[in-house]
Amino acid sequence: MPKQNLWKKQSVPQEMKTLRYANASLVYNIILKFYFQTGNIEKIDSLMQEMEQNGIASDKFAHSIQLSAYTSVSDVEGIEKTLTRMDSDPNIFFDWTTYTVAAKGYTKLDLLTKALEMLKKSDRLISGKRRGTAYDSLITYMLQQGRRQMNS
Repeated sequence: MPKQNLWKKQSVPQEMKTLRYANASLVYNIILKFYFQTGNIEKIDSLMQEMEQNGIASDKFAHSIQLSAYTSVSDVEGIEKTLTRMDSDPNIFFDWTTYTVAAKGYTKLDLLTKALEMLKKSDRLISGKRRGTAYDSLITYMLQQGRRQMNS
C-alpha cells in the first residue's frame, strides 16, 4: 500500500471522532479493526479505555478484535486480561470462535495445556446450524498443529 494512502486511512479514525460519529460501539469496532489490520496494536488498548471513559460499552466484537491483536503479537498477559474481562462482563457472550482465537495465541506461545483448555471450552460452545463449520475449523486447526509438531 503506498505510504500516502496509508496516511489517509490513518486519519479516518480521527475524522470520525471529530465529526462525532464515534458515539456507538460499531464505529469504535471499525476503528479497532482498522488499527489491528494496520498493525497499530498499541492503539487498541487506549481506544478501549476511551470507549469506557465515554460511556460506550465494549461488546463481544471489540474484545474479539483486542484478543486477536494480542494473539498476533504473542502477548499472553493481554490474552488473559481480555479473556478475564470478557468473562466478568455478563453482557458479553462467548462463542466457540473466541476460545479458538485464544487457543491459537496460547499455541503460538507454546502454552499447549492452556491451548487445549481453550479448545475444550470452544467445543462445549458449538451448537446450532454452524456446527459443521465450527468442527471443520477446529479439526483443521488441530491437524495443522499435529503437522507442526511432527515437523519440529
